[in-house]
Amino acid sequence: MVLLGLAACRDAPTDPMVGLVAAEAGGALAMGVVLPDPSAWAAPGRDAEADRAVEAWQRSWDLPLTEARQVRASAYPSLVRGAAAVVTPEVLTQETAALGEGVRRAVALDVTLLPSYVAAGLVEASAQHAEAVAAAARGDIEALLAALIRGGDALREVGPEAVARDLVAQAEAALGRVSPDDPYSDQDLERLRRLIQGGRQAVDDGDWVLAIRRAYYAKGLMTENGRGPS
Repeated sequence: MVLLGLAACRDAPTDPMVGLVAAEAGGALAMGVVLPDPSAWAAPGRDAEADRAVEAWQRSWDLPLTEARQVRASAYPSLVRGAAAVVTPEVLTQETAALGEGVRRAVALDVTLLPSYVAAGLVEASAQHAEAVAAAARGDIEALLAALIRGGDALREVGPEAVARDLVAQAEAALGRVSPDDPYSDQDLERLRRLIQGGRQAVDDGDWVLAIRRAYYAKGLMTENGRGPS
């Protein structure tokens, strides 16, 4: 496992490791914190529309990022409405604190050391946490839930699991668009298939670092041949 430790940025020795995994393959932020999870707030069977939104939110993490964001954006209103009917004040307090802790750890890092997409995710998560605190102060439960979901997702998107799933999905989609006219040798195509299949297997095994590496190298090979993921 490749880990670029940012130990100097930790507040205390007991803090979980914060750093980049698979740094040589673009990197993903590993913080060791539990993020707000809208699927944990659901009451299955009570609200069919909310159940469908939870399922869509869960499935979205296996999609390429652009498509995944569209799916999640469509699910957010139903997620919020369903959660507002069942979530307790104690859970809201805990989840706001959890998002705040994730943001606190993340923004303590030197963003100049981070990939641009990670830095952008931290900015979005910080803004959503500020909105969650403001919404809680004015008693707006739905706005609070929306901010918690969006803020948690902003951090989740730059975490190792989401990055691995996104990169593998991108590589699979790009391979599916390869045509006989593209400039690949049989050896290149076989290597691509092995890399991408290995990346998917690594995702299934929960080995996010290996999945990131394999998908990243597959993307590089396709870019060299004029067929980079889009």
